[in-house]
Amino acid sequence: QIDFVVVSEKFILVIECKNLVGEIDINNKGEFTRIFKTSTGKVYKKEGMYSPIVQNERHLELIKDILENEGFKRSKLDKAIEQISVVANEKAIINDRFAKDEVKKRVIKHDQLIQKMKEISEKSSISFTEETMYKISNILLKYNIEYSIDYSKMYNIDKKNVNKNEIEEIRIVYN
Repeated sequence: QIDFVVVSEKFILVIECKNLVGEIDINNKGEFTRIFKTSTGKVYKKEGMYSPIVQNERHLELIKDILENEGFKRSKLDKAIEQISVVANEKAIINDRFAKDEVKKRVIKHDQLIQKMKEISEKSSISFTEETMYKISNILLKYNIEYSIDYSKMYNIDKKNVNKNEIEEIRIVYN
């Protein structure tokens, strides 16, 4: 379930995209906590969440393994592949003041993505030809599997007694 892969002349970027709500605290151990507040600012709920960085590291290793199995050198892949976790919700607040630098540079808001890709490109020592970029893209597409979720089955909804608008509303609420 990789969200996005960008293949450029200078890098391969694996992007984990999160539409997070509320305030996100990242501590010095790299642990993520979601904080929910009332309109007056009172905290009413805190919950830990799985680190998108750790999730994306699994994706990164999977892509390296696939490309290595397809003939690419692991040493070049280690230099070429980067990862980033992007928070898509513009209202979300990322509190990373206690996070380590390696975590801070891997979690950004969506409006910082272009600048981040420019930075990655500028520091890269890799150079892919257009032919190689197409080869990488086609290899990854070969492993892509699309799937759809049957929400009516997931939530035991009898489709005969529910109209399509209600099913869509249920899908939105549970996503």
